[in-house]
Amino acid sequence: MKLTTQIIGLLLISATLNACMFHGGEQKHVSTPTLGQELSDLKIAFDSGALTDQEYQTAREKIIHSCIDGHPGNKCK
Repeated sequence: MKLTTQIIGLLLISATLNACMFHGGEQKHVSTPTLGQELSDLKIAFDSGALTDQEYQTAREKIIHSCIDGHPGNKCK
């Protein structure tokens, strides 16, 4: 019985290590764009003709208000 428990324990450890090695053991870092980057990207889209003036103004206000209103993930910092 003790040997069976040890074998099961070793198999669990082995499976865990293999999963880390298979995945690469890497952590992904996801960053959110800053307020300035969002506004800059929006302006580029507008200048390229991808947005109308009304779409640009609406999106711009939304970005700015998300900062002012203390939206989670506040980009104003």
